[in-house]
Amino acid sequence: MKHPVNIWREALSEFPDSGLSLRKFCRERHLNYARALYWRRRLAPSKDNALTFSLVQLPNTEQPSDSGIAVECGKHLVRLSSRFDESVLLRVVALLSGQES
Repeated sequence: MKHPVNIWREALSEFPDSGLSLRKFCRERHLNYARALYWRRRLAPSKDNALTFSLVQLPNTEQPSDSGIAVECGKHLVRLSSRFDESVLLRVVALLSGQES
């Protein structure tokens, strides 16, 4: 008999490429929607592996000048613009140091 983890991993494996909402995906495959939500969260990559950053540059916007200040937190380096927001910086440092969930 298959373990529930394997059953749900297999059942949800086609969901990302289906183009459907989870509710419709479950309806079409006769899956319990509430259980699918539970297993999708449970099978998701851990938060440690899911943290990624991307550089986003908006077109036709003035880039703030570099303040020359950088904060190193473990293996991460955060460079600050001249107009950085202190509250955002505190949240980023807390997140990178593992003090915020």
